[in-house]
Amino acid sequence: MTPDIALIIPFLNEQENIERLVSELNTYLASVKGLIVEVLFVDDGSTDQSVALLKNAKHHAYTAKIIQLSKNFGSHAALRAGILQATGQYVTFLPADLQDPLTLIERLYHKSQEGYDIVWAARQDVAVSLIERLFSKAYASLMRKFVTRNYPLNGFDIVMFNAKVKQELNQDIEANSSIFLQILTLGFRC
Repeated sequence: MTPDIALIIPFLNEQENIERLVSELNTYLASVKGLIVEVLFVDDGSTDQSVALLKNAKHHAYTAKIIQLSKNFGSHAALRAGILQATGQYVTFLPADLQDPLTLIERLYHKSQEGYDIVWAARQDVAVSLIERLFSKAYASLMRKFVTRNYPLNGFDIVMFNAKVKQELNQDIEANSSIFLQILTLGFRC
């Protein structure tokens, strides 16, 4: 059966977080009724025991795949490797350190069911300095002016997209580019 959602989690040397990550994924995804989720853990060249810990972990609330890159290529290359292997109807990313809540998965999925090809989430109420907020706003403004008008005003951290977007990304792999900017500039409904 085709998964509803492919959750791609890139990681690099996260052995301290693996047990908690797997535990929280199992707990949360067991509570989500009616959705089949595959989790693709993409190792971006870890030199610690992260992969061994994932291989020995009990993944009972989801289907787990572990993809190992031959060396550290960076998070965008890791995300692209996950997209190539994803079989879910929708694809999303989350960091291995759980800095974003797992509840975003379900919230983004429900929003995508309103007919959007791409949905994104931006952090709010984050305790950052005034300089960081100003820089972020300036960056978003420049991106809207020079790259794409649909760049979110507050930026974005997490994205979910459907199989049409996934297919396009897999047909047009841009080396050394921002996967997020490519997603936004494909012309799909956001």
